[in-house]
Amino acid sequence: ATAYGAKKKVIVLDPGHDSTHSGARGNGCKEEEAVLKIAQYCKTELQKYAGVTVYMTRTSNACPNGGSAVTSSTCNARRVEFAVAKKASVYVSFHLNSSVSTAASGVGVYIPNNNYRPQIGEEGKGLATSIYKKLSALGLKTWAGGVLIHNSEDNTRYPDGSLADYLGVIRRSKEAGIPAVLIEHAFLSNASDVSGFLNSNAKLKKLGVGDAQGIAQYYGLTLGGSTPQIDWIQSKGSKKLRISWQGVPDAVSYEVYRAQSPD
Repeated sequence: ATAYGAKKKVIVLDPGHDSTHSGARGNGCKEEEAVLKIAQYCKTELQKYAGVTVYMTRTSNACPNGGSAVTSSTCNARRVEFAVAKKASVYVSFHLNSSVSTAASGVGVYIPNNNYRPQIGEEGKGLATSIYKKLSALGLKTWAGGVLIHNSEDNTRYPDGSLADYLGVIRRSKEAGIPAVLIEHAFLSNASDVSGFLNSNAKLKKLGVGDAQGIAQYYGLTLGGSTPQIDWIQSKGSKKLRISWQGVPDAVSYEVYRAQSPD
């Protein structure tokens, strides 16, 4: 069921890990490289919808937040800070799973618990369920029930004293008032998952499109009428500006308006 209307939705996509803080390895795939592609495909698909602005916490395999000078925890904290600065409506983190058991397989999506700001937990659950269903429809098996919560293992607490979420991006996003989910798309340690869903760009694109469709369905987004994403604006004097933007699929023309306020 759709829970929210499509009004200026700001979606931050977070491809987990990077070349410094590397992710899992398995069956010829590297997590940080594969999830970057999935997120890029997701962004391209989301930009087909009206009223949506999409940002990514990284756009290459390089660490965007200090490289080897920072820990993975600090890097993740700065990714959430980036989302806060962009006034994100929602934060979606992209990952791939791994296990000591090669039999483990399938998709699972982590959500916020219902402690502290419980409405964030409810929104996260609805969003995750929508994404999980789209990915499951591609043929992925269900891992750990499909939608799951991971609570703190060291008794970390939220400001109200309740038990916090274990995953840093979910915990920090909740503290900032942003619902966040973390998608474990498939298992790199499972040969069938890799051959079926991860070992080509075409297969990664299906995952990214599925993610986008799940997000769009939950938030009630509609196709068409998308706003181009402005890359930069450069002054060419007191009366002239140069503007560069990302094109909207199938657009035949653009109109540019000057607003009197940032809103």
